[in-house]
Amino acid sequence: MIEKKVACSDLRPGMYVSRLDRPWLETPFVLEGFQVEVPEDVAKIRQHCEYVFIDVERGDDVNNRSGFLDAAAGVARKPGGWQEQTATDLELPAAKQCVQSVAAEIEKAFSAAGAGADLPLRQLKKKISELVDSALRNSDASLLLARLKRKDDYAYNHAIGVSVLSVALGKRLSFSLSELRTLALCGSLFDIGKVNIPDGLLTKQGLLNAAEVKVLRRHVDFGVDILTKAGAVPTVIEVAHDHHERHDGSGYPTGKSGGDIPVFAQIVGLADAYDAMISNRVYRGAMSHEAAVRELYEMRGSVFNAEILEQFIQCLGTYPAGSLIELTTGEVAIVMQQNQVRRLRPQVMLVLDSDKNPLENFPIINLLSETEDSLGRSLAIAKSLDPGSYGIEPAEYFI
Repeated sequence: MIEKKVACSDLRPGMYVSRLDRPWLETPFVLEGFQVEVPEDVAKIRQHCEYVFIDVERGDDVNNRSGFLDAAAGVARKPGGWQEQTATDLELPAAKQCVQSVAAEIEKAFSAAGAGADLPLRQLKKKISELVDSALRNSDASLLLARLKRKDDYAYNHAIGVSVLSVALGKRLSFSLSELRTLALCGSLFDIGKVNIPDGLLTKQGLLNAAEVKVLRRHVDFGVDILTKAGAVPTVIEVAHDHHERHDGSGYPTGKSGGDIPVFAQIVGLADAYDAMISNRVYRGAMSHEAAVRELYEMRGSVFNAEILEQFIQCLGTYPAGSLIELTTGEVAIVMQQNQVRRLRPQVMLVLDSDKNPLENFPIINLLSETEDSLGRSLAIAKSLDPGSYGIEPAEYFI
């Protein structure tokens, strides 16, 4: 939980109230923690409180603005323009095929780049377009599959993960279909220059020395060169060059800052950092979503643009698709789909019973509508679980 104290005059729909300036029992509010959904909710809170605390992981931050700068034209753009068209379980088969097809094309592209051959961009663009179409129908299906990492395939897993995460954020920010397809292509190829970096350096477990860091950073120039020779569109080349630039000027290769960093590069750079955190690496295990978000949030306004970061956190929610959670019944489940109305009550798939024994069938439960199990026990999420808890590999259930 990341809390901020907010004057009730600054409270608005979209925020999640986690604490009041007085005991809950002294107010008419039934729930100890709730989403502010309509202006009437704000008016009701103002009748009883002067200030409240909001949880910015569960709802909007006080600094969120109503519009967002367009990636190309710099015009105001309101978040949330694209709406989900289908349920996660219905979209999963198509999303699975799209993710696997894009992964295969990315692998071909990286292999071609490593061999100095022409990149098969036309086929990759075709498969990327299909993946974006799937994500527009349902973001959680592609996010779920992108989180399910294939073993020993970090480069391709990472490219898929960054691409899907970038599209999910772009979708939230109402980017056009053309922009989303370009953004997805940027996310799949931004790190292609690493094919020219020695494997031993990429997989080194200890800290890199200054000379090694200098070599590693050359992947930016290698990527620009590869993509330029392949005839990639300027935006894709630009993102390959700038995805390690940082809001406060601390990045590389040129130390750009603030608005000088293209929006697509900022989005891909943020998705790159998050996906790396939640992935297993040779030198450390995967972080939980909660831990990754907490660490990224500490970088808001410095390493990362605060508005983009806050929208990214809102996009993923408290329990992203693919998260491992434990219910109040003791059962263990994988999050399948968020409920936009109540982010703390997503749709989940049960995988372990209350005694932590594997289930033969995997029932899907919508916690928004199902508040009790067949035994009358309260159904809610008790806690998030770290990746790999109870030996569960979510990929085994979907891939």
